[in-house]
Amino acid sequence: MPNLFDLPRPFFPNPVFAWVWIGLLMTATGIAAYTDTKRAKVPNLLVVITLAVGLVVNVVRGAWQVRVGHPTWLFGGTENVWLGGLDGFLLGLIGFAVAFGAFFLLWILGLVGGGDVKLFAAVGGWVGWLHILFTWMLSVVVLILWALGKIIANGLRPRQVHSAVKKLQKAEETARAEAAKAGGSKKMRITYSFPIAVAVLVLSLWSHRVELTIVPPKTPAQPTGATPNDPPTPEPAK
Repeated sequence: MPNLFDLPRPFFPNPVFAWVWIGLLMTATGIAAYTDTKRAKVPNLLVVITLAVGLVVNVVRGAWQVRVGHPTWLFGGTENVWLGGLDGFLLGLIGFAVAFGAFFLLWILGLVGGGDVKLFAAVGGWVGWLHILFTWMLSVVVLILWALGKIIANGLRPRQVHSAVKKLQKAEETARAEAAKAGGSKKMRITYSFPIAVAVLVLSLWSHRVELTIVPPKTPAQPTGATPNDPPTPEPAK
């Protein structure tokens, strides 16, 4: 029975594909973080390309998984390559829908900008629904640490803390001004692009550390006194 609450293991057909997958995703989120930091805007074209490439890559990954005999997310150990491709597409599509829904609620509350919603949804098309929730939680941690780091770097005296907070708000002034002109919410918005990029990198490297050959796979425990070259102990005849 497929486990809908986790990714299939292994998730990639080979380590090269895994590194290409992460490289493409990090390139997209890195560009989004850069443009958002510089211009307080995530280009719509970048978001569309990120989502489209993510869905295509997941379709290729799912089909390739079947070709090499790896399990899929929804269809288990199917031998149908087309089902493998469909499996990858559905994983990305559901991840996109969950990510969009979660951040759309935050957008309605005036806590994030529209660019954050679109970028987060596009990333969901790569990592799937459960991992996008983990990415969200980790991005909040990154955001808090980033803000604390800015405050500590500027000192902890009241005047210095106030100065650090003002610097953090500058990146949001353009977005708030545009929202006010359009009659939107004037609440403080948080730019998530950089924390999302960091969270995606950390979570991807950690979740797929074995497939990326960052760490060796676990080997089965050997019986006491046995060596790796010992022949297996025959079972007693019944």
